[in-house]
Amino acid sequence: MIQSGLLRRMASLALALAVISAPLGAAVAQTTNTAAPAAANTAAAPAPTLDCEDAVPWDDDLVAVLVPSIPTGSPERRVRRIRYRARPPRRGHFELGPLIVEYGDPFGMVRALVATTGTHPLVVVPDVADLPAGGPAF
Repeated sequence: MIQSGLLRRMASLALALAVISAPLGAAVAQTTNTAAPAAANTAAAPAPTLDCEDAVPWDDDLVAVLVPSIPTGSPERRVRRIRYRARPPRRGHFELGPLIVEYGDPFGMVRALVATTGTHPLVVVPDVADLPAGGPAF
């Protein structure tokens, strides 16, 4: 009886999470920038602690970001900023997201991996360099 109840609970582990904004609009190529999208819990239950990372591997040493539990209640309480590093390789237009989220039950028996909805544009510009006195030498 306890085992069947546990299996039903494991099957119902779900997460409703949406990335609602990502204010990083422009970045400099080959430099580490901080992206801070806002994730909202759209489920009726509190979200568990989350391990988040971008679907695009921006850094070789990228580690998942641990996000504390997102509660329910008022819209302000349902939102968390997720801060992670993004190091665009070159100038151009890129997309931030979707976020890959790993989470589990409080007992550590079940782990799930989901992708959030939404991507956000990122414009990457070249680094600005000072010219020597007298202008560039040809």
